[in-house]
Amino acid sequence: QGKKKRVNFLKRAQNSRKQDTFDFLGFTFYLGKSRRGKTVVKLQTSKKRLRMKLKHINHWAKQKRNQLPLMELWAQASKKIAGYIRYYGVSFNSRKLSQYVHQVKRILFKWLNRRSQKKSFNWSQFNKYLLKHPLPRPKIYHRLFWISRQMNDFILSLLRESRTVGSNEGEVEWSASLLTLARIFHEERGVY
Repeated sequence: QGKKKRVNFLKRAQNSRKQDTFDFLGFTFYLGKSRRGKTVVKLQTSKKRLRMKLKHINHWAKQKRNQLPLMELWAQASKKIAGYIRYYGVSFNSRKLSQYVHQVKRILFKWLNRRSQKKSFNWSQFNKYLLKHPLPRPKIYHRLFWISRQMNDFILSLLRESRTVGSNEGEVEWSASLLTLARIFHEERGVY
């Protein structure tokens, strides 16, 4: 009885019945529609992981509210948010990123106001503080399922050419083409 589960994940079956989803590495994968109306694989932060991360931030803010000066607490909170956004900032996940940042602001407001018996902030003061010391904004860092025009043209040119994969010469040509494709991909990402 391992963690194996068979998932119905067929594009053809999308309209006929409710699609199954699956969670992997903190993301929920599901089928959805692109802007052009095509069926595509989409992903978002899993509900369980989002709850867990918010619970962790809540516990951290509660512990550190009186141990750290405000600026240091704010800097650490910013780093935590930035790390979250860098990991979960993938295509189709902007709504969950915004939800996370919004909830973290509410948590910080709550615990900063419980540093003493006197309230530290009301919402207008807190929003002014946010303008002076902004928290990281949600951003998509990893565009999944995206290729550039240059890479797309290169792939199409490979597909147009009729090469035999079975011969040794064809295998060499294909491997050289794949190396060129990999080079283009890494140049676009800034990785060498």
